[in-house]
Amino acid sequence: MAATILRIAQPKSYIEEQCTYCKGVTGVRLSVVKEYLRSIKIDSLDVVDEEILLDYRGYIESLNELSENQSKYYKNSLEQVVFSYLIATYNKPIISECELINECAIRNKTLGYLIIHGINSSEDITYSLREQYEFYLQKTISNSSLDKYLKSMDVLKLASIRKQCEENYLLRDKFLYKNEKVFLLYHPVYTVAESFYYIQNKMELVFDFSLDVSEVLKQQIFNMLKNVLETNTDRHDRRERFIVPLGLLYRFSVEHGVKDLEQLIDKDIKLFKDYLRSFGIQKIDIYSQIIDNIRKFLFVNSKQINWSANVWYLDRFNIKEERLNPAREILKINFGRINNAFNRDSAKKYIKYLLGPSANISIQTLRCRLYDIIDFLEFLDERNLSLLELDIEDIEGYSKTLEEKDILPETFNTRMYSIEAFLNYLVVKKILQEIHPREGIYYKKVFPRHYDRRLSMDTQYKVLKTLKQMPLGWRLIFLCASQPGIRISEACCLKGDSFSFDGDDAWLRMYQGKLKKEKMIPIPKALFYLMNDYIRKSGITASDYIFKNKKGGAYDAGTFTKNFKKKLKEVGVTDYNYKSHDFRHCVATELYESNVPLEVIRDYLGHDETEMTKRYIDDMQSKADKENDRYFKNIKLI
Repeated sequence: MAATILRIAQPKSYIEEQCTYCKGVTGVRLSVVKEYLRSIKIDSLDVVDEEILLDYRGYIESLNELSENQSKYYKNSLEQVVFSYLIATYNKPIISECELINECAIRNKTLGYLIIHGINSSEDITYSLREQYEFYLQKTISNSSLDKYLKSMDVLKLASIRKQCEENYLLRDKFLYKNEKVFLLYHPVYTVAESFYYIQNKMELVFDFSLDVSEVLKQQIFNMLKNVLETNTDRHDRRERFIVPLGLLYRFSVEHGVKDLEQLIDKDIKLFKDYLRSFGIQKIDIYSQIIDNIRKFLFVNSKQINWSANVWYLDRFNIKEERLNPAREILKINFGRINNAFNRDSAKKYIKYLLGPSANISIQTLRCRLYDIIDFLEFLDERNLSLLELDIEDIEGYSKTLEEKDILPETFNTRMYSIEAFLNYLVVKKILQEIHPREGIYYKKVFPRHYDRRLSMDTQYKVLKTLKQMPLGWRLIFLCASQPGIRISEACCLKGDSFSFDGDDAWLRMYQGKLKKEKMIPIPKALFYLMNDYIRKSGITASDYIFKNKKGGAYDAGTFTKNFKKKLKEVGVTDYNYKSHDFRHCVATELYESNVPLEVIRDYLGHDETEMTKRYIDDMQSKADKENDRYFKNIKLI
């Protein structure tokens, strides 16, 4: 054996002398050891290996003349004899390094085992050797002592890692992907390795990259693992949200034949959640977040945009600010609901086109188009249809399902337009053959309708009175939206330089996402003074959002609406379901009733068309009737 070369050589006739190094095995026990060695023709302790040590234990069990207690007592005799001799004659650094292990029995067993495996220094300890040692311990000691003995090897390895890191700070770069098992407790950076020492279940620290599975999958898991270890220093968070879930995701992927995590679809995620439940895991929602975390990491950090991925994260794209709504942030585009691969890839091609500058539509509109298309493609999935098999009857069948949902004609037309534009794109790109619809099946006639959303003064006052019970930020968002009648998303996007006073009038300057332009409108002076005081006291600069989310971006309009509704109910306003646009209707109607021209109201609200403005003015006919009555009362009788 290679290991024997490193020991002090002894003549074959010296086996008797070799045995004398062990003071604890004498008499009959030593005679049994020697008899066994002679029976297998071993004439030097230098050639005894792990297999022989375990075989000896079987030999002792086969001796009928020994009682059960004697057998148990005799089984460790050969190990004691061999390890005592090796420790006394081995002349390598591992001898002094093992002085870190305080308990004598543990130190001798660990050291002896390392020597018979030719370990010169604790630097040579690997996870593979640790696995072998664990197997050996399971055969030679009680389960209750197993952890203590394994920890002795871990202590030695951690000490060597620490020493290496002190000598070479650049060792962090040596955590590289290899087709072998990774054990995080043996990570080459000491601060990382040491952080796992007290983890009880050491198996959660093992990632087996030697498995015969997709190389893409293994690289994805490793890259995410490396990123987490380098960027997340919160040990509890790192374990709960990343290490343990990542290990389970890898195991799931191996068992279910997943080749690429970026190709997972929604039904795969459902399977993963069921997989977690099968282990009795309670934190399903927390653990399943690992899928989104790893897919985002892979997509955002890839050298080139991975257009084949089933989820696109918008952080990866350089999208112009005017196409985004900071108060209704869209983080990703998900194609995972589409099961048919061809249909899914076709949708990706179209959305890639819409993301480009030539389409020039807002990301909000793009996502609405995608939802319409996904709904149509799910309809095809239910019928196991590919777009390649699509005919006019399928399109008519889908339009009938929309009709059965009893949606508004405007909504029906919008959805059918999204599908028509999608199919036309595929035809132009020669992905599909053109389908000629029968006349009149696509769109419905739209009749103008008006919904009276103006609030009574009582309701308005009731909401205003509750503001003192709201957090200050919510109060101000509400006032900034309701008093000038702007959209709630516009209120959430206001910046430090949005308010001004020219000596006579107060003004609000804001960006209108829908029209992609800025506008200025007059506002009550009280609102200006209130906001100016808040901006000054909060240290908000001109370019800062006044109302921020946790990351410093604009406060989410949807989050505000949800929270404001909930708070209204809590403080007793149960007969009104808050909708921010109701107050926009109130402002428009009050302006109209004050004889402000319709065109001025249109410009104030920021509409392109007067017809749209009319939808915001409630009870227009009532005013017309009053004007008629006034006119006819003033007509003199002839």
